[in-house]
Amino acid sequence: MAGQTKTELLTQPTPPARIGHAALYSQTRGLCVAGGLRFELGDTAGVRANMMPTDDLWCLSGDGWEQLSNQLAPWAFGAAAIDDLSGKLVLAGGLQLAKTSPVQNLSKVWRGKLKFSQTGGTTPPVSSTVQVINLVNGAVSQAGKGPALAAMATAHDRAGRRMLTFAGFSNTAPTTEMWSLDLPTMKWRLVAENWSGDKSPMGARPLAQYGATMGFSDANKSLLIVPGVQFQHDASADKWSLTFQILNPAPGRTLVIDACRGDRATLMWFAKPESSATIVPATVGNNISVG
Repeated sequence: MAGQTKTELLTQPTPPARIGHAALYSQTRGLCVAGGLRFELGDTAGVRANMMPTDDLWCLSGDGWEQLSNQLAPWAFGAAAIDDLSGKLVLAGGLQLAKTSPVQNLSKVWRGKLKFSQTGGTTPPVSSTVQVINLVNGAVSQAGKGPALAAMATAHDRAGRRMLTFAGFSNTAPTTEMWSLDLPTMKWRLVAENWSGDKSPMGARPLAQYGATMGFSDANKSLLIVPGVQFQHDASADKWSLTFQILNPAPGRTLVIDACRGDRATLMWFAKPESSATIVPATVGNNISVG
């Protein structure tokens, strides 16, 4: 974009505004934006409650934005990763969408107003589709099925060439599952389902949830997880209720919390996603540092 005038920059094509999309960096393509839901503008009412799925992939390099494809299966609020060695973008799970069907009442997801039940709740349909996009020519192909989850936390282990997901919701319940996708072979592995027994050595386990955030550390091959919308389950009534989680720290330890919510402080987690997976509350001076 160097040397271009303001007029040239403003008249270049750009991806439409959207939410629930993938925004990832490729070593060859720069910033890549794929899928999501776009806002529909009404004649007089402004942004409507309904949102339309998108099927496009845009990449931003030194020459500006380029639309690489408009043939994606509509995708939003799923897991995504780029494998630079094979030059592919992977989009997995998320909401089950159709190109011409708007998504209604999406705000219920982020306000925690979804109703989960084994016999049917009010969750939007969830997809298990996995698609692969070639970042050289934009070709799209299907890669079987993955976990049928939406709003999962996602992290990319670039050196290990794997995508990691945590939690998310299905059509019947929120979860604490952690999955690993090996990007060269496109094979999934369930790392942990409910973090019981030796997987939670401090005796604490994360609550079922969706909308969490996590990052992967190349240095110690571990994950730091910031919780999302959390639930407690009443098994006798098959009822999920909104909640949050605070635990007493171990002697001499200070728990790391997410205090950005304003009305409460929420426990953060430290996980090792290897074959003998573990998860513990994040503490200062133990498994992470602050500042």
